[in-house]
Amino acid sequence: MPTPRNPFLPTAAEDDSDDGALPVFCLPQAGAGASTYRSWPAPLGPGLRVRPVQLPGRENLFSRPMPSDAAELVRTLRAELADELDRPHVLFGHSMGGFLAAELAAAAQRDGTRPPDLLVVSGWSEPSGRTPLTDRPDLAGLPDEEVLRTWLPPGPATDVVVNTPELREIVLEVLRADLRLCAAYRPSFDLLRVPVLAVGGEDDPLCPVDGLRAWARRTAVRCRVRVWPGGHPVTEERVAAIGDAIRAELDRS
Repeated sequence: MPTPRNPFLPTAAEDDSDDGALPVFCLPQAGAGASTYRSWPAPLGPGLRVRPVQLPGRENLFSRPMPSDAAELVRTLRAELADELDRPHVLFGHSMGGFLAAELAAAAQRDGTRPPDLLVVSGWSEPSGRTPLTDRPDLAGLPDEEVLRTWLPPGPATDVVVNTPELREIVLEVLRADLRLCAAYRPSFDLLRVPVLAVGGEDDPLCPVDGLRAWARRTAVRCRVRVWPGGHPVTEERVAAIGDAIRAELDRS
């Protein structure tokens, strides 16, 4: 496998073709890393290039400490991705990644650098809303299995984590740090000057549909909301629908 030039973009050496596709920088949910987006390129569809963003403290950046607050993490990401973000792009974030994507857009706005062509927030309520991720500072202190079963997507991969002591310890450390980051998060912005696409599941217990609609209060441009059947995890079927929604929004610009 090629060695990435930028460890914060671990698949960059694999997808660096110059085909004119618009890069979609994808930030992961709590407890996850860039590999969560490995399967996305095909279902996201034509004209878009998935660029998974790695966060410190996981996978290939396991040795780098995770910042203790969102502002420090955003400064780190801005510094590491400066060259990549200085051209047309989309920012996408699911759950915790949603507020990180919004904060990256806000930082570009404050600095006068290039904003994203579109901000896509998935499974994260508008910042003034109340959600389990921001409303309960005790989440990071729940019993191990409850933390894992509540915040990791159901399936064989989570079963392996729960039943493998070494892996379980690593994942729990990352997940608890992320939950503390979510609980402490407060937005740094009032109004963004970028279009927003807010997407999610009809039955998401962590992000109600009203929380997605409320993103209209945070943009001076426009906010489109798309909701599909399902809960918090992003299924492959939803990825394809998200790709269609992104293309539709970009066509409106």
